Amino acid sequence: MSVKRLLYLSSLGGHDFRFLEKLKTLPAQWQTLFATYKPELIPEVEALGIAVHNLNPEARPFDDWDRQGAYNFVQRLRLKQHFRTHRQHLRRLLQDFKPHLVHAGWLQTDSYIAACEKQTPLLVMEWGSDILVRPFDNQRNYRKTQWTLKQADYILCDCKAAVDTITKMLGNEKRPMLTIPWGLDLKQFHPESRMVGLQTPLRIAVVKNLVDVSRLDTLLQSLAILQQQGVAVELCGTGKLEATLKEQAQSLGVDTVVEFKGRINNTEIPQLLRRCDLYVSCNRSEGTSLAMMEAMACGAIPLVTDIPAYREWVEHGVNGFCFAVGNAKQLAELVTKVSKTDTNTLEKIRHHNYQLAKREFDWDKNFAKLTRVYEQLVA
Repeated sequence: MSVKRLLYLSSLGGHDFRFLEKLKTLPAQWQTLFATYKPELIPEVEALGIAVHNLNPEARPFDDWDRQGAYNFVQRLRLKQHFRTHRQHLRRLLQDFKPHLVHAGWLQTDSYIAACEKQTPLLVMEWGSDILVRPFDNQRNYRKTQWTLKQADYILCDCKAAVDTITKMLGNEKRPMLTIPWGLDLKQFHPESRMVGLQTPLRIAVVKNLVDVSRLDTLLQSLAILQQQGVAVELCGTGKLEATLKEQAQSLGVDTVVEFKGRINNTEIPQLLRRCDLYVSCNRSEGTSLAMMEAMACGAIPLVTDIPAYREWVEHGVNGFCFAVGNAKQLAELVTKVSKTDTNTLEKIRHHNYQLAKREFDWDKNFAKLTRVYEQLVA
């Protein structure tokens, strides 16, 4: 096969951009097209030099219509009508582009539509909450997710918790799976030039979407407990809860210690993580966190919730610390504990995490494994 056409279908943004940057490194015979139902993503993708196709020229709403409590009956009905249009746009693109392989994201939306219009080998990719949370919102979402997985020729996972959930959901209908924690560019993410020990005030980095699953209310409540200690938080991300969180920060009296920085460019993240002492994640659910991996590689001590995907990489008291979901008091106590930890112990944690990053999070090594799967599917 002289030319191998890959259609990458996703409508999330954020980590999509990093993935697309890596797709540019595929061998020359690969022709990659990014297709999305979110027109607002297109300018940034085009800036990467990636060919892009707008699957939603009418800018119709694009969301999972079966989310429990998210929409009333009439709204769900309208979203289903939009879904039929979304399918038609993808069908036409498949006929025109004629991909040899489709790689699709978010299981209940992009992957589901790709499965409905399947004409070529299909690789679906979970993003964490779409396999660990959304299927259990209601029976409709469970069945939709299960059906989508069964249409896939290959499934890309980023953590053991996702693999276990998918295996149980598929039952006897096994599908080949590749598990890689994505990865990072170790030429950018490293602890070099970071100061030894801790700063005053203690600097905390948070890189999260400002949405429900991130449970950033826990962070703000912990800061209220820590008001006398002296901390400074750089909160990077955007989302529907931004206004609510800013109001909460003000009402708790912590708006002066939290800087809402919005979404920052990927090139700024290494510097952010190297200038911060701690990295905090309060998520109630997530797959392997790319931001957490980056923080660990840059020497920011991870303080994360005690959920399966984080426990794969963070052992409490060894190379980071874990706290219960929603427990602001416990998080505050851990921040205090780290602030009193001797420099030698902190540097041992940082060294441990950088070695872990080199061993497990190298994006070049992990992407090579995915490339082999691509080759296998188009052979």
